[in-house]
Amino acid sequence: RQDVDRFRELLATLVSWLSCSALHEVRDLTDNRLQMLCTAGIDASSAKHLQSTADRCEILLQWIQRLVVESAAGGVLDVQPT
Repeated sequence: RQDVDRFRELLATLVSWLSCSALHEVRDLTDNRLQMLCTAGIDASSAKHLQSTADRCEILLQWIQRLVVESAAGGVLDVQPT
């Protein structure tokens, strides 16, 4: 149960950051008017890397994909093979 809660919290954080980053791209914002406040499950070096890259959305999508795949492989998600 604790693994599921950790998965949900990290997924919510990553999706929130993805939404914020997408708004930055769409609105062509060069400042950090829209801040990513929740850092649950994200280490400082990953957050720093994300802030320094121009491809935030792509990186966040990769992080989300990795989270889902690793969680499914680890038994946190009950995903039936197709």
